[in-house]
Amino acid sequence: MTMTTFKTGLLLTLSLLLTTTALLAQPGQRGQRNQGPPTLPDQTQIAKMVAEVEQTLALTASQTAQVSALYFAHFQEAQKAMDSGKVSRQTMEALKTDFEVNVEALLTKSQVKAFRALQKNQRPPQQQRNRR
Repeated sequence: MTMTTFKTGLLLTLSLLLTTTALLAQPGQRGQRNQGPPTLPDQTQIAKMVAEVEQTLALTASQTAQVSALYFAHFQEAQKAMDSGKVSRQTMEALKTDFEVNVEALLTKSQVKAFRALQKNQRPPQQQRNRR
């Protein structure tokens, strides 16, 4: 009886091991994130981003209008770059840097500080680790 129990336990363990190995061998099953570029926000998401910036930085009406225009233009440029084919990471980083410089040009010193903190907090954890 104990030999039968041992064989059954061994068989179940091997089955579980093989099943787990087969599942983990499947693409995307190991917690890997998509290796392509991130999806860009839609119009509604951009409006929410602008609203968060407006509230966090206490923007004036004029600043809000200008920042909103920059956000929409930035993501439109990014979409055009992505639609044109394989776009390099450097190109996207340059677009982002230009965007941030343009936004910061509209802000006061204290708002710039708050904007940078907001941008840093919005970065995915992987990017935050790589930037240290």
